[in-house]
Amino acid sequence: MKSVREQLKKKYGIEADVGKKVTCPFCGHQTFSIKADDSIGKCFHPSCGKQITSSTGQTPHSAVNWVLRCLFDDCHNELLSQKGTSGNTAYNYIAKERNIHLCVVKASMIGAIPNHCSIDDYVAESLDALKNKKATKNKQSKNDKADLKKFFEELQELLGKCGGWLVFFYEDSSGRLVSIKLRKSFTKKICMKKPFKEAGVFIARSGIREMRNESRHLLISEGEFNALSLESLAVRHQRTTGQSILPSDCTAIAVGGVTTADWSTIVEIDRNPVICFDNDSSGAGLDLVSRGQHHASLSAFTTPDVDSDLDNFIRSFGKDVVAT
Repeated sequence: MKSVREQLKKKYGIEADVGKKVTCPFCGHQTFSIKADDSIGKCFHPSCGKQITSSTGQTPHSAVNWVLRCLFDDCHNELLSQKGTSGNTAYNYIAKERNIHLCVVKASMIGAIPNHCSIDDYVAESLDALKNKKATKNKQSKNDKADLKKFFEELQELLGKCGGWLVFFYEDSSGRLVSIKLRKSFTKKICMKKPFKEAGVFIARSGIREMRNESRHLLISEGEFNALSLESLAVRHQRTTGQSILPSDCTAIAVGGVTTADWSTIVEIDRNPVICFDNDSSGAGLDLVSRGQHHASLSAFTTPDVDSDLDNFIRSFGKDVVAT
């Protein structure tokens, strides 16, 4: 199991000591600090808040979290490296076609799958940590490892077929990455991969731990681009008018769809969320609200036009962020 200091040195070339602020590998500010036991490091810059954990595989959840966090680093860096290039890249799709603001791209758990992407080294390290756990002698632990190995093999096969695709990372209520959703740029081809019952939630411009520490409220949408578009609008509106269109204690999240909505995660974060549901002629948006009412005391609204969602509504105003 690698400590936070070891990860900073090996992956980013940053020498660090616990208790002293160093350069954040994500935003570049001198605001990254490591906990005394070297178990977690966090950036305290308000525009970042990213974390690195030393947990690699003591439980199935932490094993998956470790691999997905390593995968996120690779995919997020790949997405940002495409800035300024031409062609139908994932970055051009998300920034130009979908009009997501750069600072939202940088702050969100999104990336692009590199060609020839491999998670083999991350998986080996994670499974070794699980193997060294005292409880591995019991039958359940052996089953856990077998299930994880199968999941990682299927994930590696999927990544090999989806080079260049966008990938959205979903967190559970503890801030662990538990699933991913892939989308082929400039198409509606999507797929979701998760090893556990819970799917987690996708958060735009934040993280679970930050949200819970700041007691933020959730504004729930179905798709990731709904949340990303709203946060992008908030950034542009703030820079244009000096005023925010979102309450300071509100964060936009996505649940990935009606049937994949993870209400156990949602209610642990906020028992009174607000849903902006898609105005579907099929009634799927209303179905999301109906299902949510069984779990939480919620409020709901939708967009004016039929067969539209929050992203469509925001983009219909073009560059006029004030009118929106």
